[in-house]
Amino acid sequence: GIKYPCNQCDYQTGDKSALMKHQKSKHESLEYSCNQCEYQTEIKGSLKAHQKSLLHKGVKYCCSKCDYQTAKQGNLRIHQQSVHEGVKYTCNQCDYQATQPGNLKVHQQSLHNGVNYFCNHCEYKTGWKHKFTKHQQVKHSMLW
Repeated sequence: GIKYPCNQCDYQTGDKSALMKHQKSKHESLEYSCNQCEYQTEIKGSLKAHQKSLLHKGVKYCCSKCDYQTAKQGNLRIHQQSVHEGVKYTCNQCDYQATQPGNLKVHQQSLHNGVNYFCNHCEYKTGWKHKFTKHQQVKHSMLW
């Protein structure tokens, strides 16, 4: 059959739409993609952590109630509690409920304690440092 080669690497496929998806995800996107699976992230450090995890070494923690898999046992515990057991972390200052303690902390810091990251080039603001950094890189071509 007809093969469609990528003009930027050794990838080739018999499906033209698969080639377009490959080129977008591997060469045109600002996202970071794992070269061993379909994992993608906007944060370079998250990709490094993913690749260093046990996931690609054959060790996986699998949820017994759904298809969720992770390389970290703690992530499986958080998943099971938030998705299957309905565990919520409630803000003591408003009605907000988070599925993870870290999300509650960011909520409280940004909404109730005034910890926010404000862009000085536009109206963007966030309580997440990594999202602010990504915004600066993508929208304002700033490197950190």
